[in-house]
Amino acid sequence: MGRYAEASPAPHTLVDTMRTQRRWIINGVRAAIVLLLATIAPFVSPGAASAAERSLTIIGVPGLQWRDVDATTTPALWGLVGQSAVASMAARATSTVSCPDDAWASISAGNRARSNYAIGKICPRGSVIGPPIRQANDNWVIAGKPELTRSNAELSAFKAKLGLLAKTIGCAAAIGPGAAVAAMHPDGAVDRYRKDVPETADDMTSFTRDCLLTIVDPQVAVYGTGTDRKEAAAVADAAVAATLAVLPADAPVMVVGISDATAPANLHPMIIRAEDYKGRWLTSAGTRRAGYTQLVDIGPTAVAMTVGGRAPDMTGQPVYPTHHRGGDTAHTVATSVNANLAGLRVPPLSDGYYSTLTIIGLIVVALTVALCRRRAAPRRGRFGRFLAPLALTVAALPVSTLLANAFPWWRTDRPASALWGLIVGISVVLAAVSLAGPWRRSPIGPATLLAGITAAVIGVDAVIGTPLQFNSLAGYSAIVGARFTGMGNYAFGIFAAAAVIFAMFATVRLRGWWRIAVMTAIAGAAILVDGSPVWGNDVGGVIAMTPAFILAGLHALGKRLSVKKILLSLLIGGATITVFGIVDYLRPPETQTHLGRFVAEVLSGDAGETLIRKASAALHTVTAGPLTLLVIGVCVAIPLLWHTRVVNGLLAKYPVVLSAGIGVATVCVIGFATNDSGMAVPAFALSVAAPLFLAIAARYSVNTAAERGPVAALASSGEEVE
Repeated sequence: MGRYAEASPAPHTLVDTMRTQRRWIINGVRAAIVLLLATIAPFVSPGAASAAERSLTIIGVPGLQWRDVDATTTPALWGLVGQSAVASMAARATSTVSCPDDAWASISAGNRARSNYAIGKICPRGSVIGPPIRQANDNWVIAGKPELTRSNAELSAFKAKLGLLAKTIGCAAAIGPGAAVAAMHPDGAVDRYRKDVPETADDMTSFTRDCLLTIVDPQVAVYGTGTDRKEAAAVADAAVAATLAVLPADAPVMVVGISDATAPANLHPMIIRAEDYKGRWLTSAGTRRAGYTQLVDIGPTAVAMTVGGRAPDMTGQPVYPTHHRGGDTAHTVATSVNANLAGLRVPPLSDGYYSTLTIIGLIVVALTVALCRRRAAPRRGRFGRFLAPLALTVAALPVSTLLANAFPWWRTDRPASALWGLIVGISVVLAAVSLAGPWRRSPIGPATLLAGITAAVIGVDAVIGTPLQFNSLAGYSAIVGARFTGMGNYAFGIFAAAAVIFAMFATVRLRGWWRIAVMTAIAGAAILVDGSPVWGNDVGGVIAMTPAFILAGLHALGKRLSVKKILLSLLIGGATITVFGIVDYLRPPETQTHLGRFVAEVLSGDAGETLIRKASAALHTVTAGPLTLLVIGVCVAIPLLWHTRVVNGLLAKYPVVLSAGIGVATVCVIGFATNDSGMAVPAFALSVAAPLFLAIAARYSVNTAAERGPVAALASSGEEVE
């Protein structure tokens, strides 16, 4: 799933052009936001941040996973889990697999950063950038800092500022070569350095005096399988125990598996012992999901736990304890191992899922063209009777992919087979339900019900915390680390298409203000779910869905669409997401989402880089995977379908089908432009809309054949037909 979620740097020509064209937009939006902030700020109370200074020790162990933690092999870690708050951490830096120096550099910047050497599928077991060298004046400095800075300057989209952690805190002591990379200042200087952990508490106190932050690289990594891995974990545990032994019993400590050892990437333990942390899960404003954090959160957490407050140039968010996790240490570790397994299963299956969805979608497009371009009118509708249930089953595949996550398919011996069995089985059931009731008599009836079920499932999922989207092929993976909660881009495409279709079809029998009221209620609920910071938290989705509902609704009500109305709908979409963003911005920092943080970027003038990164990522998806073929197939089919006998008859009797098509097309075009998943948004929207149109056309064909049956019988008997 990474190919549609990862950002790639924009070419310099594209970057320069976009920077020039965006300035007036950013300035205008900034002025509007400032005015709105001045209006509503008195009614919102931002939270206050604490500023009490205290020390923190961070121990980073490359390769450490939750499966390595047990009472026998790693007793120190096992005991620490029982005293602490914990989470599963996504160790994603700038590439799919993060090596130790990528992690140490990311901690230093509080942002995604990388080392100054190329990596493959196997990482070095420790830092190759550190240790620092001792200069003639007894100062320590990282010799490779200039190369490290240049390497990260090439990734302008991430804007990593190496050394920001030490600069913000003031003094950071480093033990071990990797720790020196994390503890360095912007000029590469390291305040305190030694190779090994002191043997006594007094020596440790003397070494760290006046430094609020101590970072420890125990110079051991957990790697391999079987006995080798157990032995490596035991060595790492002994190193952690040796560090804990020279610290006060109540000293705040963070132990974290900072990076991977080999591909594929995994989730890693984050364990924090501090006052009132015992027995809780950890989370951050970056994940908003209990029990999950990110690598980039380590730096901001160190700032918050030492000097207090936030470092504005760090993109990570401070980690904090949430509710009690319940159960004992064994239950906590087992839950965390299961979380890693669930996330681990998704990425390897994603390419096959995209390809399958594309192939099935293209078959649907071909069958639609074959049905609608038949020269002779069908007499018995056999082809349509076959196509209708098939098309509905295909249209149910995306939402069934999400519903499959209600079952622990990832725990089975054959997860791919289990998952596809669930997807197909649920799809068949949903198609059967859609064809079962009295609504089946109308060609748009089954499609209306299935679209409503699809929109309702995804909408409810967003409201209750997205358990179905999380670690799903149609959602997002924790290991990829792009999103942990809220409306994902794939699910948005499915949700938006289904919601627009349902809003148009479900109100077709209503008249006057009743129709307008119900249509507006459905649209308002969908936009609220998608854009609310506490639910969908989706910027691009609201911008795309708002004009889609407006334009589709106007057409359904018999209003002629004009350039003025299209521009007005876009303006309303922008205003809607602006309101959501400002409301989020005015909340306490620890509860803000990326909506509020984007408003902060607009106000500071830094939003342009974010927009360029997202636009570059969207353009990259055009050639990044098979889903583009589905979009191309639909675009090619539209002129072939236009003014055919079936389409003309269908639109004459049900013009609302064209209204829904206008809405879906709007979602596809704007959704592609405003989401970094790019082509995946229209592809997933069409994976629902295209088979639903085929189902409608097939049902219309069947009904037309049934109506023609008595006429044909009379004609063949020679009787006059009036």
